[in-house]
Amino acid sequence: MTAGDRGRSGEQHDARPGGAAVAAAHAEAAQPAQPAPPVEAAPPAQPAPAASEVESRPAPDLSTLLDEQRIRYIEDHGLRSDPPSETLERITDLVRQALGVRASTVTIVSEVQTTVVDDGLGLPVDKVTVPLEESFCARAMATGEPFVVSDATIHPWVRHTEAARSGRVVGYLGAPMFSEEGHPLGAVCAFSDEPREWSHQEVRLVSQLAALATSKLDLQVRNAWLQEALEEVEELANQDPLTGLANRRVLVGELEAALSRGCVTLLAIDLDGFKQVNDRYGHAVADAVLVAVARRLEAASPEGAVVARLGGDEFAVLMPSQTDGATRGPGAQAPEPPEPPAPAQREALAVSLVERLTQPVDVDGQDVAVGASVGVADSGCAFSDVVPSGGAEELLRAADTAMYTAKQAGGGVRAYDPTLRSEALRLDALEEGLRTALHFGQGLTLVHQPIRSLHDGSLLGVESRLRFHHQRLGQVPTTELLALAEQRSLLVALEATVLDLVAEQRERWHGEGLAVPRLWLNVSAAGLAEPAMVDRLVALAAESGAALGVDVSERGLDEAGPTALESMRRLTQAGVALAVDGFGAGRASLASLRGLPVEAVKLAPIFVAELPTDEESQRLVRGLVALARAMEVTVVAEGIERAEQLEAVQALGCDGASGHALGGPVPEGARLRRMLASELAEHGAIASVV
Repeated sequence: MTAGDRGRSGEQHDARPGGAAVAAAHAEAAQPAQPAPPVEAAPPAQPAPAASEVESRPAPDLSTLLDEQRIRYIEDHGLRSDPPSETLERITDLVRQALGVRASTVTIVSEVQTTVVDDGLGLPVDKVTVPLEESFCARAMATGEPFVVSDATIHPWVRHTEAARSGRVVGYLGAPMFSEEGHPLGAVCAFSDEPREWSHQEVRLVSQLAALATSKLDLQVRNAWLQEALEEVEELANQDPLTGLANRRVLVGELEAALSRGCVTLLAIDLDGFKQVNDRYGHAVADAVLVAVARRLEAASPEGAVVARLGGDEFAVLMPSQTDGATRGPGAQAPEPPEPPAPAQREALAVSLVERLTQPVDVDGQDVAVGASVGVADSGCAFSDVVPSGGAEELLRAADTAMYTAKQAGGGVRAYDPTLRSEALRLDALEEGLRTALHFGQGLTLVHQPIRSLHDGSLLGVESRLRFHHQRLGQVPTTELLALAEQRSLLVALEATVLDLVAEQRERWHGEGLAVPRLWLNVSAAGLAEPAMVDRLVALAAESGAALGVDVSERGLDEAGPTALESMRRLTQAGVALAVDGFGAGRASLASLRGLPVEAVKLAPIFVAELPTDEESQRLVRGLVALARAMEVTVVAEGIERAEQLEAVQALGCDGASGHALGGPVPEGARLRRMLASELAEHGAIASVV
């Protein structure tokens, strides 16, 4: 028998079905007694009163030791399978030496009790399974105090056990061990093969050694917790907690390693319409969509690819390195690297990713759809070494640039090329200028597009549109400005600035005695989901001056969540008119407007461009007008540039129109004041249709 056998044991499970048993990873061991140190000579042994007191009590309920939390605590922290053996073996040695017993153990009791003992007590030198009702240590644990047995053959709690009947265990002293959380773990035990009266000093000594063993076990538990915490920190440092994908840190490291080996292809992926999913369905559904996207990316990517989530709704896929990274011996000729995939192949993969990601995600029975924009960038490849050797971050920027270009084009796939870099720099400069303008209130102005009645030519209202003049880039087209603001999360701030400008404009008009029948503003679904924005619109509508109208794009209406829809109803209750802007450019229909407080639809310019000559467009507009009148919704045609277009929409029954044929956007100033003054002089109190 080894020294370890004398103080500890392994694990043995009870294979009997339904057996009520416990387990010990440290077992009972026996060894010839060693002389006690002379300096520690104990006084004559006095009977421990606790022994007789315990014998008079009812036997403890051992089933309490089958508590699942207790057993799980022992298993999870390795107390049975990997106890601190060196320390516990020293404790068993101290018990044998100080008490002069043939065997002592530190026993961890779990599902079954496993024992390794010396043949000095007549037990086999091997592991044995002791049922719960046979275990002396279990009784010490169940009572929660030292269990003292002078003669097991007559003790009412244990005389029925096989060990007592056979005479292998006669005297027994065991002190329980409890974890910091109060879980009973096991006991420090001393065994005698003859009757023995245990003294107070001996009981106290074993109890103190049990406390020492417990502290060692608790230290192991704390070390296990520390190790788990370190592993968790390491996992958090390398893994996205929501999707389980690699994070940006890991991706950059893999990119650097791949760049040192050869050809690298990187795909940057951004979800289209994800913010609207978040606004409409809430964070829980949005998170479920992100997890589904992660799984689809993993399934669609080739073996060896690194799939990462960079944050928000941005992902990346690093294609496997195309070169052989095997180490070669000195003087060996480097093999030719495998031929990299052709551009068409890598872009085909990107297209397949888009197709997979655009398939609806089933979240609790509802289909949620998003789009995807993918940018592709390469470095070190013979066919497309367009990215200078600037490292992982530069390749990431290149892929991002291509991805944003694809997004501006409405989604899909775009490969990086050098011409995109200058465009990316221009957009960065535009963003910086816009942020400065929003902060200092410079460079942002309003123009006002008149909307006129097709019945008598009177002014129905004006649509206030934003203009931005960049100090270096000059006048920025409105469509580009709005697209950039949405991509860079500036759209709501931009709309708030427009609201400030409109409030100032209305105040000036009121002071000059001028007014318009209705002043229209463009507000996104994201803006309508902001309570502060809605509060300001309601307050502005309550002020004197022109009535207020809010244009919501057809796309915004489609993406509006419950908060935005409730805001629309609140605005109409406050007297704000609601119109669908750009109607006909997307998927909306008049039937989809049922239940919404919409007063007008504004036909998209693309919808009326060929109206004078296209009979199908004429039929569509005629039917739309008829249905709108049945629903008491006004129809306004936008983008009327030519006289024949004006005649066509007038003949088809539209109520109003706007465009250069009726007067283009008018900036603030004398010209606008003259237009409003002329309107007042000609029509008096200006009527409002919309």
